[in-house]
Amino acid sequence: MPSGMTTAKITIAQLHQPKELIHVMINIAKTIAELRVLVGYLGEKPQAGWWSSEFYSPSAAAFLSPIFNRSLFLAQYQGATAAAAKAHDDTIGIGRIFHLFRLPIGYATDGQATTHHFQFHRSTCDLSRQLNF
Repeated sequence: MPSGMTTAKITIAQLHQPKELIHVMINIAKTIAELRVLVGYLGEKPQAGWWSSEFYSPSAAAFLSPIFNRSLFLAQYQGATAAAAKAHDDTIGIGRIFHLFRLPIGYATDGQATTHHFQFHRSTCDLSRQLNF
């Protein structure tokens, strides 16, 4: 959050104002995307091994970088998210059940749009450097 900004509680009445609603939806989408990055990383084979992908590994980065030079992190994010979604779907099924990697269409679309946002890339790249992926 930029300096000088303060957080404020949003009331139901304020949510009816389009500007506030958009701000809340952006924050929700950003949180979903960040959680997907973190859980996607932690669930990969070298960490907890919940699924067998290694999209955030150095070898995957070396393989993907010539193809996705300007969008490497987004390619890693999409790959890890797809692997996690498959693992969750295989375990709990597909239907009226939702999980972090398979959300109702509005949330999934907002989360995907957030990953293309410059600020998201900057904050998650900082996070990825801290976690060394």
